Amino acid sequence: MLSDIENGFMVDTKNLFESEKGARVLEYLKKVLGVEQTLEPEEVYNKEMEASERPERLSIDPYAMAKRQGMRSAYFKIVALIQQGTRIMEKESNE
Repeated sequence: MLSDIENGFMVDTKNLFESEKGARVLEYLKKVLGVEQTLEPEEVYNKEMEASERPERLSIDPYAMAKRQGMRSAYFKIVALIQQGTRIMEKESNE
């Protein structure tokens, strides 16, 4: 069970990011945090080198990969807070 403060925070987060300005911020974060990127930059480079029949290859930097995954997870955390805020508001309206 969440406290009233936590519930309020989630509802506030939902209201913030579902506003016109908040939706623009969320869309911007989606782009800059690389949410929709499925390949690591090193993989893209390696595929380009393979396509051009060049022998150069990069190994994936585990620290950079972890950083990119962390950045993506920030976006998904916000989305989860929005969804939880929606559930809280629905629950309160049904009571």
